[in-house]
Amino acid sequence: MCKELTHDQIKNLYSYFLQYPENFHGESASAYLLRLTSKYIKGKVVDFGAGTGALIKLIPGAIGIDLNEVPERNVIAMDIVKTDFPDGMFQTLFCSEVIEHLPSENVIKALKEIYRVLSPDSYAIFTTPYKENLLLSMAHCPICSTTFHLHGHVRKIDEKFMKDHLSAVGFKIKEIMVEPINIFAHVNRFSRLLRRLMMKYTKRWDNQRNLIVIAYKK
Repeated sequence: MCKELTHDQIKNLYSYFLQYPENFHGESASAYLLRLTSKYIKGKVVDFGAGTGALIKLIPGAIGIDLNEVPERNVIAMDIVKTDFPDGMFQTLFCSEVIEHLPSENVIKALKEIYRVLSPDSYAIFTTPYKENLLLSMAHCPICSTTFHLHGHVRKIDEKFMKDHLSAVGFKIKEIMVEPINIFAHVNRFSRLLRRLMMKYTKRWDNQRNLIVIAYKK
């Protein structure tokens, strides 16, 4: 586990990143993620941790929340551990590449809030880096002597972590997938054989894979 950032430090980090939106995960991966999860998307959609709003831009009527607003893409400034939404407002909720950033005490708080704002018979769609080797993305500042993860990740996440935490707040696991979303986003969607060969015969993608978890609220 890496050193955890405070709420203000996370907000400051992503204020900086918003100056370079092309570097956000969602800018390259959103269309592919929607193809993977399309059968679960219905009703009113929200994206928790929407970043630049790349995902909700592709879903008519969807809204997003993040620590920093992006008004032109319908992203509202709101903390995912305590939102202003009423109970059961949404039928589909995305939370993509967020859990790995949260301080330990906020993981269950955020999942409880996600569960609360979903209506019954609805889905939450999560993605995280899969079994990430955090050391490969660490940096050390020679000025302040702080060692930190370049993207603010604080934990390695696998299937057990997500199953345990989602079950703890009431979710049922519907489906789990492991794919390098950012890489496959650039591969023709009909090239299934090519994707299988890439996964089977090379270790190159080991630290670039994503865990996709579909959680169901009864």
